[in-house]
Amino acid sequence: MLVVSYDISDNRLRTKFSKMLVKYGAVRLQYSVYEVNNTERVINNLIMMIEDTFAKKFDGN
Repeated sequence: MLVVSYDISDNRLRTKFSKMLVKYGAVRLQYSVYEVNNTERVINNLIMMIEDTFAKKFDGN
């Protein structure tokens, strides 16, 4: 299980990030808190997606 929480002020980036989490099977627990209960492979893919795609965009905020 993986818990993801975020505080993203940019509306477009926040929406993209949220949709990406749902695509990987995340369930919203609160507004900006998600739980991913999936296989280790899917969770590792999700972590790689966050690091490769979104980490660069988070540094700019």
